[in-house]
Amino acid sequence: MTNLFTLPLFLIKVMVFITGFLFFATILINVVAVVFQILYADKYGFKIRSFNLFGLIFSKNNNHWRKKFDKLTPFCHCNLTLDLEKPIPKDTLKIQKGLIYSERFSTLFICILINALAANQFISWYKGETLSLIEILFLGFSTGMLFHSILHIGSSIYLFEVMWKGFLGYLQNKYDMLKYCERYEYLELEPLENLPYKPKLDCEILLYNLLYVNYLYSINKIEEIKKISHEMTDIVWERDYLLPETGVYYWLIFYYSEIEPSKELAEKFREKIWATLSKDNDSNAKRVLAYYFYRLYKDKAKAKTLLDEGLSTIDKFSMGAERVFEKELLLKLKNEIE
Repeated sequence: MTNLFTLPLFLIKVMVFITGFLFFATILINVVAVVFQILYADKYGFKIRSFNLFGLIFSKNNNHWRKKFDKLTPFCHCNLTLDLEKPIPKDTLKIQKGLIYSERFSTLFICILINALAANQFISWYKGETLSLIEILFLGFSTGMLFHSILHIGSSIYLFEVMWKGFLGYLQNKYDMLKYCERYEYLELEPLENLPYKPKLDCEILLYNLLYVNYLYSINKIEEIKKISHEMTDIVWERDYLLPETGVYYWLIFYYSEIEPSKELAEKFREKIWATLSKDNDSNAKRVLAYYFYRLYKDKAKAKTLLDEGLSTIDKFSMGAERVFEKELLLKLKNEIE
């Protein structure tokens, strides 16, 4: 086995440079990013739920901070959520964009300062002068910080200015709002044809219509629900089940159990998704099956068991308008059965 000290000095220096560039730069830029997220959170309407410093976790509960050690990790992480004591914004992507850009350009500024400190090493390296291993490590570390910072800014610009600029951004914003508002009505959704953005793929149409039918159900517009649900049925009827469309199948099983009962159609969708549905402990999965067994098969005992299971996990697996919506549907059937 080759001893490190038998390697040519040039290769040792390359290894030291790469260590600074990849390892130390990655760790510190992660720390700097978390610090700026904490500093900017309140300005953009967020509050800190928890943050993880190399495995030491600080979490806030009832305005009190608690700490615990999980396991050692080379990375840091900050968990933010919207501050619900402030008015919920209509455009959550806008404030996310503001927070991310502020954090990443502030991080870039720190990286530039660190590279300014490394200016003498850069000049010496350019002139061909000999650098110590510590100087080479610092040179790799500073250039690595700058590289990662520019890369993060580039990925953020692509995300917000390209990927989420049109329909996907609009859709993401509505799903984000769903986590924080108390009812679907707050989303103020419209039919696809009335939107200023047009989806390009069937999966985009399905994800929007899934949100839209829940919104329509919350305001009791049944005829419009029928139209949209039939369109969703036409899209997924002949094709294979895709995991991102799980919610669509859940809706269609519920729809053909509760709103337009059809054993044939409900069973078709249940069979296609059964491998996922049978293992899902979320309250929405329990609610879908409870309506399915009670409405179509009059199995009161099975439905009641599923409803109790759904109510027991609702706070664990859902939040915002989804939680309110699921709880109302679970209690509605439970009260009917009892």
